[in-house]
Amino acid sequence: MKIYDCITYCGENLLLKIRFETLYDKVDKFIIVEANK
Repeated sequence: MKIYDCITYCGENLLLKIRFETLYDKVDKFIIVEANK
């Protein structure tokens, strides 16, 4: 079974970096949807 992490992104660079570092070895693929508001 594959595990995906889905997140909406709107310029929160630090939050995204922490999320990647925390979940990197637990998730098979990150899916990021960019929000403009």
